[in-house]
Amino acid sequence: MTYLTAAETAGKFDALKEAQLVIANGGPSVWGQLRQLLRMALPPKKFEARDYYKYALYRHARNAQVLGEYLSTPRTLAFNLSLHRDPDDSCRKLVNDKLATELFLREKGIPTTRTLALFSLTDRPDGVLHLGDRQALRSYLSDPENYPLFCKPRESSHSIGAARLDGIEPATGKVTFGTGVVGDLDTLVDEIVGTWGAGYLFQEVARNHPVIQRVVGNPTATFRVVTVQSEGGPRHFYSAHKLPSPTAMFDAISKNKRAIGSLDPATGRFNVVRHLPAKGSAPLTHWRDIPEPLSEIAFPFVQEGIDLAIQAHALLPRLGIIGADVYLTEDGPILNELNGNPDHIVYQTVNDRGILNPDMTPLIEETRRYMQARFGNS
Repeated sequence: MTYLTAAETAGKFDALKEAQLVIANGGPSVWGQLRQLLRMALPPKKFEARDYYKYALYRHARNAQVLGEYLSTPRTLAFNLSLHRDPDDSCRKLVNDKLATELFLREKGIPTTRTLALFSLTDRPDGVLHLGDRQALRSYLSDPENYPLFCKPRESSHSIGAARLDGIEPATGKVTFGTGVVGDLDTLVDEIVGTWGAGYLFQEVARNHPVIQRVVGNPTATFRVVTVQSEGGPRHFYSAHKLPSPTAMFDAISKNKRAIGSLDPATGRFNVVRHLPAKGSAPLTHWRDIPEPLSEIAFPFVQEGIDLAIQAHALLPRLGIIGADVYLTEDGPILNELNGNPDHIVYQTVNDRGILNPDMTPLIEETRRYMQARFGNS
């Protein structure tokens, strides 16, 4: 029994199921899909099967220009690295370490989520309660006063290993997860010790602003903001707010449908919302059981969230591009995580077009020129 593998399990790829869905939606036969996949997998595009299905690329099989605008999964790291000037990887290592990022940003005056405790068998950093063995971990999680908690690996991505813990019944050792599922404390402790001994964080649970919570329901949701460096400082590249599956704990990959929506920074209203992944489906007009259209709902602190991501990026000038996950709370935005290798699925999904399009490439090239002029090849 495991409790921390929901995102990993939900993210497993079923090619046969995806192929059947394409056929059901009027797309090519299995053999037609296979022929397209083989052509698209060749350089320079290098599309994986996941890319083909999540972006419904069969729609563009005969349009080389449109296909060329999509950034495939195998090309994403090289694209992001081409915008960095981080020769020893020190900046990327910093943002990959969630605790180090938090402490660094807070020291610089950036509001962040707050880590309450760290379980680690290998490290004991200053500035946070250290849980150094199984007994200390179990004792911490046995105390009802420590809940609720958002917990996640110190170094991981795509929400793998993360969970929200809403409470504990000390007498029975039963933990209540953010989905309402009740689990066994000792089983959870064993899983953390056995899998995440290098570092596992326990944080305060950030609460979405009431306007946002009404839309997303029980799960917690973040605002993804991607920024790029330029002559005048970091600039907003693109952003979108996640709408988690109603049955999830937070906005991770899940078995049930979730969505992503771009917001107008000036008004906080949705421009367009799509399922994530959209797989070629039409934009959404409503979410959950909210009666009014999404286009009529204004999320608060959108521009302030973008500004916060820009402030954080300014502290890391050798990274040409950064993805920031921001919580928009009742008290304003707080920064949750930074990512030096954003996957750009958010942009390509919500806009139903590749990120290497004529509207976006000028800013990409401006960033590349600026980073080269400032840092050279170092």
